[in-house]
Amino acid sequence: MRTETAQLGIAGGGLMGCSIAAAFLRVRIPVILYDISPDARAAAPGRLAEELAAQLAGNLAPAETDRREALTRAGALLTVTGNEADLDRAETVIETIVEKPKIKRKFYRTFDSFCTGKKLLLSNTSTIRITELAAGLAETENLLPDRFCGFHFFHPVRKRSLVEIIRGAETSDETIRRAEELARLIEKEPIVVRDGPGFLVNRLLNPYLEEAMTLLLEGVPLERIEELCRRFGMEMGPFRIMDEIGLDVTMHSGWTFFKAFPQYIQSGELLPALIDSGRLGRKNGRGFKLYAGRGNWSDEGDPDPALAPLIGELRSKRRGTPPVRSGAGFPLGEDLPLAGESISDEILTLRIFSSILTEARRALADGIIGDAAEADRALTRGLGFPAAKGGIFPWAESYGIEKLRKICRGFEALNPKYAWG
Repeated sequence: MRTETAQLGIAGGGLMGCSIAAAFLRVRIPVILYDISPDARAAAPGRLAEELAAQLAGNLAPAETDRREALTRAGALLTVTGNEADLDRAETVIETIVEKPKIKRKFYRTFDSFCTGKKLLLSNTSTIRITELAAGLAETENLLPDRFCGFHFFHPVRKRSLVEIIRGAETSDETIRRAEELARLIEKEPIVVRDGPGFLVNRLLNPYLEEAMTLLLEGVPLERIEELCRRFGMEMGPFRIMDEIGLDVTMHSGWTFFKAFPQYIQSGELLPALIDSGRLGRKNGRGFKLYAGRGNWSDEGDPDPALAPLIGELRSKRRGTPPVRSGAGFPLGEDLPLAGESISDEILTLRIFSSILTEARRALADGIIGDAAEADRALTRGLGFPAAKGGIFPWAESYGIEKLRKICRGFEALNPKYAWG
């Protein structure tokens, strides 16, 4: 594959598809961007040029010269199409369509009918098992399971240096090599992981988001949770992340974890309730927060006074659960509240980040990654975990492994996900 000159195909012209396209246009790789929706096709050039300008500028406020260069480059190297057959001109196609297996497989079958030769097909899926998706390729002629793998980018693409490459059961070594080469071509760092629920990065992201939502339903104020996470060093608080991803997308991803780990999910009613109330996140201006400029990603958002009654209604359905308090041997003291609005800042912070730690330990035990350093790299370069802390395992070492083990034993009364294993 002559990646320096070959055209790249991208299926899906939404936020992530345009951001990925911009990454390739930035290094002057021609892109064929396909989307079935006329509205998405109409919006794609402007959205893509804006993203490309930001990538060229290296910041969130590109200068006018960068905008002009982005428009010129996009105009010269970009083809936007509603015809799947146009993707046949590309040697490699990255699929970024909606996170539903049936829709993805339908695209694979239709695209295969237009192919005139074998293609390298990469999926930007964030949670669906690659082996499951590859099963739909068994009946095709040109899109083959051994030439298929996960190629998962992280939002915002311009600020995340990592690309997660997921090996399915039939993915060949050559496909992995070519995917790694493609990531490096756009100056991204590839990390190869084994197939599994949420792969690695989203498997580590899920406890961050899930525990924040659980705390919210316990009565801890949203802004307090966000502030403590930022004070810890996270680039974004959990609610800001969900608003940027989209609450609907977050919910669809969450189903994967609920099916894989049903005993861990405690906030499953929250996102459906928010979505039913018309909140999708930044993309429609309302999520956990309110956003005046939907496309202004630097906007932190404003508090939504209408959120409190909705949370209160959900909380009222949870009444009757006795408060959980620390017992003898808990390192931070006895008879301390471990749940609810009266918990200390330290316990709140430990609940969130210990849940990431125990999930990272399980991912390592499951063979998703080869060593702890890969989890730390995924967190710091894919999820905005504070680089100064080195990752979740160095943070645990710094805090004290034995102390954390005892703390997690106390937290097991709240959720079995804290089991040390």
